[in-house]
Amino acid sequence: MEQLKELVNVVTKNKAKRIDIVGQEDAGDSLILKLYDALAAGNFASDDEAIAHFYPGHDKPAPNYNRLKRKLRQRLLNTLFFIDVNQTGFNETQKAYYSSYKEVTAIKILKGRGATKVALPLAEKLLSQALKFEFTDIAVNV
Repeated sequence: MEQLKELVNVVTKNKAKRIDIVGQEDAGDSLILKLYDALAAGNFASDDEAIAHFYPGHDKPAPNYNRLKRKLRQRLLNTLFFIDVNQTGFNETQKAYYSSYKEVTAIKILKGRGATKVALPLAEKLLSQALKFEFTDIAVNV
């Protein structure tokens, strides 16, 4: 229970107001989703093609387009942390690898916030897994 309380305390104090990930856009974010869908479909070979599609007839579309690209990039980076590794496309080693890196990050955040009661058991479990799969870099980090 102490670990859970400590974890709740860390998350509550530092909770995100909003997590921006691809696939959970508001109506105002429709251009981000449209750019994502178009890129996923391979619709654009260059920035010029995308600019012409999204900003036809604009005098200075570059600042708007660059902002749109930055927002999409940030969303994609945020989305990385929420990828479900239990999908059929991942083998056991890949699942362990990605899960281990998420846990290393969680441990570092918890340790930095003084939540050692939670971080230490996670680190012990992670070290065991890192040694099992021979993830030397993770074992050294832990």
